[in-house]
Amino acid sequence: MISTRGFSMSTAVPLNFNDVLRHLWEALRREGLDIVAELDLGHFIEHRTGLRRSRYVILAVCNPVLAFQSLLSDRDIGVLLPFHVVVAEDGLQTLIAALNPGLIGDLRGKIGFQLLARDAVEKFRRAMAAVEANAPEAVNANGG
Repeated sequence: MISTRGFSMSTAVPLNFNDVLRHLWEALRREGLDIVAELDLGHFIEHRTGLRRSRYVILAVCNPVLAFQSLLSDRDIGVLLPFHVVVAEDGLQTLIAALNPGLIGDLRGKIGFQLLARDAVEKFRRAMAAVEANAPEAVNANGG
């Protein structure tokens, strides 16, 4: 079940990390979103500090046409692009979280960003739902 809290939307699925990452890549592509970078933050932290944590990957996700339209509306919008989608190992489940761009206050009045945000939210929700559909039983990211 996809939940929204604060600035993000998230879900937790009882699938292993690699399967979730693979299903999410496929679902995002079907939504017309390009993954422009994949950062294994858990590995980076361990490499730089020796501190270990469970697997934590950030996908940088973008639709070039929507990004272009947003940049026409406000050239500084690039500080939020590309959007980040997180995949994190959490015990026997894997979490997926994405920015909910519709909740960013000062940008609500920018028509270009509104279009990008509305489209991105729907694409992220459909992609998360597609990953959930591959799981035997989805779990709420808030533990419920």
